Amino acid sequence: GCMPLDELQVSKENVCVGGVISSIRQINGKRGVMGVVGIDDGTHSIEFFAFSDLWATLKTWIAPKMAVWVKGRPKYDDFSKKVTIYPEEIMSADDAVCARLKAITICVDSVDTLKTYSFLQQRHSNVEGHSPVINITVRSANLSGNVQFFSSLENVKRLIKMVGCKAVEYT
Repeated sequence: GCMPLDELQVSKENVCVGGVISSIRQINGKRGVMGVVGIDDGTHSIEFFAFSDLWATLKTWIAPKMAVWVKGRPKYDDFSKKVTIYPEEIMSADDAVCARLKAITICVDSVDTLKTYSFLQQRHSNVEGHSPVINITVRSANLSGNVQFFSSLENVKRLIKMVGCKAVEYT
């Protein structure tokens, strides 16, 4: 759901963009300390400003070469003479995917393997108020079936790390 950076145009509506952090610097501006973050999505690169409160949080977890998702209003910046985005919300690309995740499906080859995923039964809602659905299909020589969990984002992230992205189907 992200717009390519080379299509970014001035708008009164918020848009979503994504990219890899190419630069990070902190400056003292008229509004106080702020961050200037460069992102590149392969089509274009931009720099955006993260003002005081947002910057205070952002600078604790961002790093160069990290993939990020940014939601904000595209505006023309008089200083750089380019369209940039004034962010309202920024999160890692992984967190953005998980926050919007409706379902995840994995396939396992035994009941013993299924037992290793018992932590998925801990249920919590994500930031948008729903729990991602996790479908696990068991297919072995003597057993087949499906198990469904409503789980937390933290558990989804843990699951993805355990099984690897190749074994996961997102919806």
